[in-house]
Amino acid sequence: MTKSTYFGKCMYCGQQAMLEINDDIVASYEDKPDDWDTYISEEATKICKCEGARAWWNVERRVRKAEDECLKLANSEQIGEVLKAAVRPVMRSEFDKLTIKDGGVTYSVYLDSDERLHVRREHKVTEDKTE
Repeated sequence: MTKSTYFGKCMYCGQQAMLEINDDIVASYEDKPDDWDTYISEEATKICKCEGARAWWNVERRVRKAEDECLKLANSEQIGEVLKAAVRPVMRSEFDKLTIKDGGVTYSVYLDSDERLHVRREHKVTEDKTE
């Protein structure tokens, strides 16, 4: 796997960083120059030591982990994608919580009072006792 060298700028302080990126990744952005610029900026920001970059990367890691968890928890790809799409708006406090009920399973994405992001799947268990 070959790599090429590119320069990116931190999204917060503007410091330049030299990045070695796999040519496979570069090829995947060939027809998407705006997405490429975003990718390069994010990669440079990830390694920058400024306060803004560290804070951004801390939040971004949490968001990406939660998005991955949404896809793992869901019983269907459709529910997983809806949950994943809700993670960033919940983190930005655009809304408080997303809840999806599917049969006896309830999925939710929300921030708690300590600003921790939660992705949950709960199964409703009912017991029917007849005598």
